[in-house]
Amino acid sequence: RVLRAPGGRLIPNVIQFDAAVNPGNSGGPLLDYSGRVIGVTTAIASTTGAFSGIGFAIPSNIVSKVVKAIITVGEYKHPWLGIAGVDVNPEIAEAVGLPKAYGFLVTNVAENGPAAKAGIRGGTKTVKLSDGRVIKIGGDVILGVNGVRIIGLADLLAYLEEYTSPGDIITLTVFRDGEVVDVKAQLGALP
Repeated sequence: RVLRAPGGRLIPNVIQFDAAVNPGNSGGPLLDYSGRVIGVTTAIASTTGAFSGIGFAIPSNIVSKVVKAIITVGEYKHPWLGIAGVDVNPEIAEAVGLPKAYGFLVTNVAENGPAAKAGIRGGTKTVKLSDGRVIKIGGDVILGVNGVRIIGLADLLAYLEEYTSPGDIITLTVFRDGEVVDVKAQLGALP
């Protein structure tokens, strides 16, 4: 799952669980049936305000990557591409001429960010969808990264967080002007 942190940042690949999370449990281990640590308890979503609901944990492979960087360098920098957009659904796919409904439609590109420097294009035309949302189309649709298919933003963020670091050069497969092209981009660090 993707978890929205305070401040709006999205945390990819969190593990959802339904065990009780009580005060003081945050930071504790999440174990599998064999007793292996698979995550670190991080948050709970509760509709009642009580300590029952859906719990979330950061996967242990991400935790070990972050901890290693903090110990050796003193900080951890998350990879950053500098894009905003929406997941492609059938209506969006039809509007942009995409044969299959998957990928991430780039609506905006951060000025001077890694995507902008790589030539990734944001939306140019505003449309209203049947659900009432107003979005920009005409931008690139990201279909893959380094040969891995991207269904939507969650997949893109998960791949970047798990397999890349700031400074890495990635290959984005994008749908642009009716064609599929590869674009190289050098990742930055999340500001």
